[in-house]
Amino acid sequence: MKKVLTGLLAFLPIIFLGISLVMVFAFMLMYGAEETLSGSEMIFPIAMIVLAFVAVILTYAAMIIYIVMACKNPAFSTGWKIGWACIFYFFNVFAFPVYWFRHICFKKS
Repeated sequence: MKKVLTGLLAFLPIIFLGISLVMVFAFMLMYGAEETLSGSEMIFPIAMIVLAFVAVILTYAAMIIYIVMACKNPAFSTGWKIGWACIFYFFNVFAFPVYWFRHICFKKS
């Protein structure tokens, strides 16, 4: 169960990033250079903002969880733990799936 949940947590930020980009491009195509939007047209930008906020919160939560998991991994030396923590901090969205595949998914337990 831990593998499934951490795998889901590893890929959700990428999924949210993709959805956010699609929504931004769809918004640009639909409304173009209109200067004002009516009340019903404001739902789309509000949804984009909410989705972006959820993606940021989810990414920070995943970053904390993955840093804790790397620091608790007994197979890592101190240097590897620091290295993974830095990688998670700077390259978080792309580092989560790499760590999940290398150290969680195919881990012999």
